[in-house]
Amino acid sequence: MEYNEDHLSGRVFAETLTVLGWTRMVGSRRKYLIKCSECAKDPELFGEGLFETSKESLDRNYKPCGCGSSYRWSESQSIVRINRKAVELGVQFLGFREPYEGGKTHCIMSCDEGEWFPTVNNFVREGQIKFNRGKTRLDDAEIIQKFFDTGVFHEDTKFSRYRHYDKWYWRVDCPVCNESGISQPQHLQRGCRPCKCGNYKQKFSYIHGVFDGNELIAIKFGITRAKDLRIKYQSRKTIYEVRSLGVWEYNDKFSCVAAERICCSSLICGILTKEEFGDGYTETTYPYNIERIVKIYEDYGGIKIE
Repeated sequence: MEYNEDHLSGRVFAETLTVLGWTRMVGSRRKYLIKCSECAKDPELFGEGLFETSKESLDRNYKPCGCGSSYRWSESQSIVRINRKAVELGVQFLGFREPYEGGKTHCIMSCDEGEWFPTVNNFVREGQIKFNRGKTRLDDAEIIQKFFDTGVFHEDTKFSRYRHYDKWYWRVDCPVCNESGISQPQHLQRGCRPCKCGNYKQKFSYIHGVFDGNELIAIKFGITRAKDLRIKYQSRKTIYEVRSLGVWEYNDKFSCVAAERICCSSLICGILTKEEFGDGYTETTYPYNIERIVKIYEDYGGIKIE
């Protein structure tokens, strides 16, 4: 971020905040770029530890960074914090139960006793892992139903718990390919099959439109095993509206993957940021590339089915 130096540049506030300079005007007041020496020690969460604030806030020793009590954690930061706590406690984070809205958002946590749903704040700060704290446990039948709800598993697929060392997984017995596989529940809830069907069955390419109101501002291309789920997951992690513009089916996985690889290498991609489009922002590109993407899909054998 660009900044201009003034009389505050170089001053230290609240022991850890060093003023670099001012970045912009908000009314008649300047916004200042500061660096927190503590936050800079954790680049996974805070990058270089740079934040914006006002002189009034600095004078009150208010910390606009992760050291402050009212810091607003982004979804990606919360995921890092949850996963760190989960590793510490020996449990698994499966995702959010509803669209992310800060510390009150409910997590889906899993361990060998089942699943429970603490808020982000409760889990990260207090390490809540007990079901007897008012959390709702899902039995195996409910968890298995979530797998079937993805729409990718045959109705005769058999699921059973499988323990490996100190962690629980799920064994999947597939009646289609007559093979078995082991997987974690979060992958099964996303429609990922650990058997031969997951590796070699026909695959899909898609084009999704990213809309700001009625204006098409970007397109998202990609491949998927479960074509009806991708748009659902992407819609939960973006500030924009996502609409399907087409789905193409291939005879084999390799043609599908090759088509995506050509799109990534030949188009300008990543035009949206991770904050704007959390699920697959690196495969966002300009709307004028739609025809080029369609041609690549069809050159590699894709047939439009939707």
